[in-house]
Amino acid sequence: MADVTKGIVSSLSENVYISIDLDVFDPGIMPAVVTPEPGGSPGSRGSTSCGRDAFEPEHRRFDVMELAPIAGMARRTTGARLCYRLMGWLVARQAEK
Repeated sequence: MADVTKGIVSSLSENVYISIDLDVFDPGIMPAVVTPEPGGSPGSRGSTSCGRDAFEPEHRRFDVMELAPIAGMARRTTGARLCYRLMGWLVARQAEK
């Protein structure tokens, strides 16, 4: 997976906008979405490592969409944690420059 990700990232232009649709995750991990997709990505580890590689160049921006919070659900913070991690990568990349 790492080689595939590096190949994709190396072919991107300098200015890239990354849009993450939370529906891609399996409902067992991310149930609070507009259109749950059974059999979606089984975990976030591969998704987040791919995302980290995509943030390597300096000019990257992102959004996270399709969150549909379910009142009282313990996993409602999954989307927020993903955003927090993405923002951390952006700040770290900017600080390295």
